[in-house]
Amino acid sequence: MRPSGQEADRGPSTGPVELTLFVSGAAPRSTTAVAVVRAVCDGDLAGGVRLQVQDALADPRAARAQDVVVLPTLVATRPGPRRHLVMDRTDADQVRAWISALSPAAPRDAPAPEVHR
Repeated sequence: MRPSGQEADRGPSTGPVELTLFVSGAAPRSTTAVAVVRAVCDGDLAGGVRLQVQDALADPRAARAQDVVVLPTLVATRPGPRRHLVMDRTDADQVRAWISALSPAAPRDAPAPEVHR
């Protein structure tokens, strides 16, 4: 039986990783997060990532719909289930590892990105 609706949208995909970066306007942490994520997506991962930047102050419903409670937060919607990365650090290597691990082409035995709290 084939999944329908939203479940089908979250299934395995061979297309690009789809990300939304939720920010709080032009706040310093948000502008830094945008710069870091864009640099990663436009660098090594160019062509494999589709990035949208969403201002949660301008559209709070969009942030709530994605269960975003902290800004800035990077949300992966494809492939697989929705995942969140709170951008409390601006470490490009951590962001790159997190995005790379989402890719269907990533080796499944690769270590998971380190989580800092």
